[in-house]
Amino acid sequence: MERVIDPFDQTELLVPPFATSDMTIARAERARRGEIREVRFASEHGHRWPLWDVIEGPLEPYHLGISAELTAKLRRWHDVWIANVSVKSRWESPAVRQVWNEEGRGLALELFEEIWWSADVADVHWDDGLGVYG
Repeated sequence: MERVIDPFDQTELLVPPFATSDMTIARAERARRGEIREVRFASEHGHRWPLWDVIEGPLEPYHLGISAELTAKLRRWHDVWIANVSVKSRWESPAVRQVWNEEGRGLALELFEEIWWSADVADVHWDDGLGVYG
């Protein structure tokens, strides 16, 4: 992955494949001004979407400007969780759980790419680790 030096504080920044060095430096400036929010990607009972702002709480896709295509994918993915996990029970099918986890990792990366300019994404949907993109 490409790296660039932030001219403000001389820190090394990773340039995502979908961004340029200039965009990455500009985003770092936005972060210094407190303009990058942290979004947690996780399904929870009682909320329609797997999107959470660490300060404001539950989010809807329109709050983040997510595309219609990704919104539909998130809806289908979250619906699988709702259909398979209740408040009192966990996954009955390890195979369905594994596929759901793998799809979730891919969706978290898609989400990060779409909202990168305004947010970091903490992928906490899965129960075997933690991924933070940003």
